[in-house]
Amino acid sequence: MALLAVRTGTDTSQPVANGFIPVGLVASNFASGAAFNTYTAATNIEPASLSGVAGFNATPGLVPANFLNQVGKVFRVKAGGMFGVTGTPNFTFAILMGTTVIATTGVSVMAAATSMSFNAEVTCVITASGASGTVLSTGFFQYFTTAPVAVFLRMTNTTAGTASTIDLTVDQAFHLQGTWSASSASNTTTVNYFTVEFLN
Repeated sequence: MALLAVRTGTDTSQPVANGFIPVGLVASNFASGAAFNTYTAATNIEPASLSGVAGFNATPGLVPANFLNQVGKVFRVKAGGMFGVTGTPNFTFAILMGTTVIATTGVSVMAAATSMSFNAEVTCVITASGASGTVLSTGFFQYFTTAPVAVFLRMTNTTAGTASTIDLTVDQAFHLQGTWSASSASNTTTVNYFTVEFLN
């Protein structure tokens, strides 16, 4: 997937919309991630091939200090791939900035599935800036059962409607995280795509 060029705040020749520097897509993977299974602790499952953007920050998924440090800044995270479920274990899917969870499904009982697809989309807005900045998130996690039947799970901050507190004055890297309640080779997750877009 091609990455869009990023305009930085030091380039005053670039247009600014509503006080914000438009940036577009700032991170994407070029290959599917590994298949993760037999884990019950929270585990980062994003593809190792996640790429940043030259001229912005080439470190995978890393947002430089202060880049999101403005109230009203909006960004969107998307991810999708394949997964399998044996029995009806609990599963938690989360999106993090650094070590802070900014959106999660919470603990959810999963239906049986073998080599079925999932996708997630979350839109986030900065509601307070600074070292005690806050991010308010809403979105969904969708997966298909063996039936096949589509199942939708809500994704919000850890406490729905309450913004997550995060330091926006330091570098923060985006992560996808999964947690199974039971360890099994059949409880597996593979992320095929993971993108981060800044919308304003």
